[in-house]
Amino acid sequence: MTERDPRFERMSRYEPRRRPYVQVTCPDLGKYHARVIGWIPGEVFIEYPIKILDYVTTGQLEVAWIPTATAIRIRRSDSIWLSNEDDHDWHQVEDERIKHRADPWTVYQQEAR
Repeated sequence: MTERDPRFERMSRYEPRRRPYVQVTCPDLGKYHARVIGWIPGEVFIEYPIKILDYVTTGQLEVAWIPTATAIRIRRSDSIWLSNEDDHDWHQVEDERIKHRADPWTVYQQEAR
């Protein structure tokens, strides 16, 4: 029997369809885009695709706890993948608050589509 991770009991959660996008930088995977499911102080729980087939088609999403210092919030439109189920109005309002733009590698991948 596996022990339950105690972080989930303390985790604050975003509502489904209203999960912000982040750009994550980690030594193993480099830079990638994810959505935040929830957070605790110092860590965020994210979901991200392993295989992006196109802008809105991904394989199964993976999940992971990562340090907040490794993630920076990005606009939905800057993400290299999107969920069809996003609340577009919520994301538009939230995205207007974000000053950071994702790194240029994102733009190049979007233009290639």
